[in-house]
Amino acid sequence: MEDIFTHSKTCEGVDRKDISFTFVCIQCSYHSRQRNHFERHFRRHTDEKPFRCEHCEYKSPREDHMTSHKRRKHLLEKTSTFVITKKAVVKNSKGEFIFAI
Repeated sequence: MEDIFTHSKTCEGVDRKDISFTFVCIQCSYHSRQRNHFERHFRRHTDEKPFRCEHCEYKSPREDHMTSHKRRKHLLEKTSTFVITKKAVVKNSKGEFIFAI
């Protein structure tokens, strides 16, 4: 993929409407200033899916799509860490969580 980055930056045959865009896709009109955005876009053309689910056969071109897949299909929740000292969390009469000593 390194060759495509070099080519997209130097190709004179690519119409650059705005020269401030460093990366211009040679297969469509997409352009970006950031390499990681261009990389993510170019996977659409190559069908590259580097992110693989460890629980099933699902593959994704984007890490955020993989995270969403795991939450939806494998019921993996966001994890939160709480440090509570000498207190308990209880539900009050309104159904709200509160700290109790």
